[in-house]
Amino acid sequence: MKKSDVVRVLLYVGTIVLVVLAAQWKKADIIEKKNKVSVSLPNEYKKFGTPVDVERVSKKEFNELFRVSVSSFKNSEAHILLSRQETTRIKPGQEVLHPDNGSVIGKVKSVNSEADLTTGLYVANIQVPKKLLGESKSLDVVINKSKQSLSVPIDAVDTTIEGAEYHVWIASPDNKAISKAVKIGLQSSARAEVVSGLEEGEMVVVNGQKYLKVNDNLRIRKCLFCESQAEEVAK
Repeated sequence: MKKSDVVRVLLYVGTIVLVVLAAQWKKADIIEKKNKVSVSLPNEYKKFGTPVDVERVSKKEFNELFRVSVSSFKNSEAHILLSRQETTRIKPGQEVLHPDNGSVIGKVKSVNSEADLTTGLYVANIQVPKKLLGESKSLDVVINKSKQSLSVPIDAVDTTIEGAEYHVWIASPDNKAISKAVKIGLQSSARAEVVSGLEEGEMVVVNGQKYLKVNDNLRIRKCLFCESQAEEVAK
């Protein structure tokens, strides 16, 4: 056999050996990845529970609020501009709250019965000290007052479950996700009164509910208005 033929055979055999070794390595790599536990959010949620924040619902006075913007301020009076329809809701004597902390800072003094000729809007005068208003450019007018009632954050109310006009997610005593249909009453810019469907003391999910499914395991990170006010830090 010629020397060139020997070299050719050796190269051929070497190539086959390399292909076999590469195939074995690839096979081992696939098996290793298959056996390796995948670390992902769904797997973590399934193992430890979906992290959520909850609020313990209790009966409190609930107000229906109407937020208005201050157009000008003069002599301890804030002036706001209203459409004709809005004048049916804003009335003299109604309480006015600070939009940030909800404290009572004044009241509606008067609402003009005639529209401004330039803007076509109606001017309402709010009696409120400038120092209490601070830098805020808006106010909350109390439209309706409810008796002691249950309420939840607006963001906790959902309409995505078929057949339920409104529903909220509840954390059961064994930390399972439960969907409950509720009837909504008065609403403010931040909260909604729950007329029926909830019981006092139930834990409503207020954060982390976007992708929940019925009977999902839950891990409570924070419980608002709970007796202990304890927080569980997500690990």
